[in-house]
Amino acid sequence: MATSAGLGQPSVLSTLPKNLPLDFLKTITDQFSEARKIGTGAFGTVYMGHMPDGQIITVKKLAENSPIARDKAFANEVQNIMALHHENVLKLVGYCHEGQKKVVLNNGRYIVADIVESLLCHEYLPLGSLQKHLFGI
Repeated sequence: MATSAGLGQPSVLSTLPKNLPLDFLKTITDQFSEARKIGTGAFGTVYMGHMPDGQIITVKKLAENSPIARDKAFANEVQNIMALHHENVLKLVGYCHEGQKKVVLNNGRYIVADIVESLLCHEYLPLGSLQKHLFGI
């Protein structure tokens, strides 16, 4: 890890969220399996991801039908989390905004469509969600 001015502290660049490939996120979540699902909300589904180094992260797969357009939700969350630096706010460790061509059924016909997946990766909170602790949900 790069350090700043040799002081043993991580450099700003080394602490920025990483652009992670979709295939990598599929691998660490067992293809977004039900066994790895830890929550679902209006903006997407959250999965537990096991990194190769043993670290556990959460991977939020943004929903296609969220109340806000997926691109806008993705940009808003990244901007907000990058601007906040507080011990009670989960750190954004990675993201993925990747398009793939897929064959999909549309009006009774199969077509090739560009499907964009938007995912956000955060630190894992082992004691559950803030919502659970605040509201007992």
